[in-house]
Amino acid sequence: MRPAALPHYTAVVWTAISDTPQKMGTLVLSDERMVMTYDEDYLASGLPRMSLIDDVATEVAPFFEYPVTERMPMLPRLRALLPGNNPRNLQRAHYLKALQRKMGTPPAKGIDTEWALLLMGGHGGVGHVDVFQDDRAALAWYGREINLRPFTENMGRSELWRFLREQILDESNGLTPHDLRDVMGNTPSVGGMIPKLLVSRDAGRDDTTLYPPGSPGKVDVLLKIEPPEYQGLLALEALCLDIHREHGLDTPGYRYFEQEDLRFLAVERFDRPIIQPVESLFSMIATGDHQVQGMGDVMLEDLGGILRRLAQVVELAPDTGTELFQRFILAYLTGNGDLHLENLSLLGGKNGCRLAPVYDPAPMRAWARHDLVSAIGYDAQSYPDEASVFVELGGALGLSRTEIDAIVEQALETTRDYAVRVADCTAINDGQHQRLSTIAKAAKETLQAQLRRTAK
Repeated sequence: MRPAALPHYTAVVWTAISDTPQKMGTLVLSDERMVMTYDEDYLASGLPRMSLIDDVATEVAPFFEYPVTERMPMLPRLRALLPGNNPRNLQRAHYLKALQRKMGTPPAKGIDTEWALLLMGGHGGVGHVDVFQDDRAALAWYGREINLRPFTENMGRSELWRFLREQILDESNGLTPHDLRDVMGNTPSVGGMIPKLLVSRDAGRDDTTLYPPGSPGKVDVLLKIEPPEYQGLLALEALCLDIHREHGLDTPGYRYFEQEDLRFLAVERFDRPIIQPVESLFSMIATGDHQVQGMGDVMLEDLGGILRRLAQVVELAPDTGTELFQRFILAYLTGNGDLHLENLSLLGGKNGCRLAPVYDPAPMRAWARHDLVSAIGYDAQSYPDEASVFVELGGALGLSRTEIDAIVEQALETTRDYAVRVADCTAINDGQHQRLSTIAKAAKETLQAQLRRTAK
């Protein structure tokens, strides 16, 4: 029987993963549960459903039920469609202002506001899932005419440029404050700590001309804008993208550029131009295990078992464990303590999925407030040193000691001149140079000591 639910909030889910936009189904959120009920036509199409685990579960029934809590008030997959809850998130600020204008008062914190944000910005983002208030809103959005005019031709004189200076640098230029919708129209939500916009640009051109996302003949990119409190972050992230590519990992193309006081990193989207399902490991884990309510509920030691269980129900690329281990070793050697479960995603559906290309590899340990050996918790008392944490992870992921040592040796070779390259990065200050170099040197030495012990 279909589960009973007291409807408090409703929405519809659509997708443009095929040539023609299609309705997936209907969402109903009550005090106790969220239910996604799929349309029969969509189930018959064989297209990917909203979540990887959802796709497996609804092979038997046409609905997927998730018990909601205060910590997880909606399906984990929908978290990625909400604008990030931090002061620099451009989309959240924009939509909250719009809600305040509509209501006459500042919107209160809670599910009412989060649901409104989901309906306003939960479509056109990363991946294949689009959420709307109703079918009419969905059809209007898919049928809209894309404005082919660029947002910017000369970044330094554009409305977007002035808007970003206001929002990111807190700069007052004496003019009427800009609104994101006035500059770019309605924009999809993008999560994360760093301000981001979804735009497109000309392939192969070395300029700052930016177009609306999905513009024909352009390359869709995620444009990161560096806030002043993280000076040099995007230059360091570009360096680490290079290092991951040199190591042989799948890494998206990017362009780093500066315009006076603002710094940008335009990273090519791997879910476009062909729309593909993208889901974070956190979303996948939390959807299947209702005890997981936050990223702190999963330990590093759990990852091996999680991948093995996942491989029993979906067609997971056979090298997933190996590549995951490579990413953690490179994160350790470069000072990226921010490799958490939302910075690792699966690309594809149940009949074939793999780790998405590397993204967000910035060495966050350069900033003292982000100085973590690993963003995913582990039982520190069980290991003699930091390097052992990651070596043991390799074993949990199914690698032999010979394979682990070979990957560590390759990673040490790839990062052999990392400290020099960090020192050459003029965007960060000397204190950050020194801090990151010290951290990277210590990681290198502990891993080398591990290799020496193995060789005895």
